[in-house]
Amino acid sequence: MVVIEDNPGDIYLIRYALGLHAIEDLTVIRDGEAGYEFVTQIDRGLATAPQVFIVDFSLPRRTGPELLELIRASRACAGVRIVIASSSRSPKDQAVARKFGADCYFAKPSNFEEYIQIGAIAADLLHDRP
Repeated sequence: MVVIEDNPGDIYLIRYALGLHAIEDLTVIRDGEAGYEFVTQIDRGLATAPQVFIVDFSLPRRTGPELLELIRASRACAGVRIVIASSSRSPKDQAVARKFGADCYFAKPSNFEEYIQIGAIAADLLHDRP
C-alpha cells in the first residue's frame, strides 16, 4: 500500500487505521512530485505497483487529481485501487476525483473515530471488496 500525503498528523492516523486491519506494509510519499516520480519508476520497472494508493487531494508540487490522471494512464498502475483522502467535502472535488478514476473519496473527518474508518476502506479495496 502506498500513501501519498504531506501532513504528518494524517500520515500517523492513516498508519494507525491501517494497522488496525493488519496492514503494515506501507510506503509513505510526502509530496505530489515524489508521487509522480514513484509512478514513473513503476512504469519503468524500477518499483512494484501497490494494490492500493491512498492519495491526498491537495498535495504540494502536484495535486491529487494530477496523480490520479497519471496513475490511470500508467500501464503498470491502471488497475490499482485508489482512495482520495481530502479535507474537502465539496461535491466539485468529489466529481473531479470520480472523473479521474478514484475508487473512493474519503472526506477527512475532524474526529478520531470517524478518521480510522479509512483503514476499513483500504482493507476492503486491498481484498477487492467494493
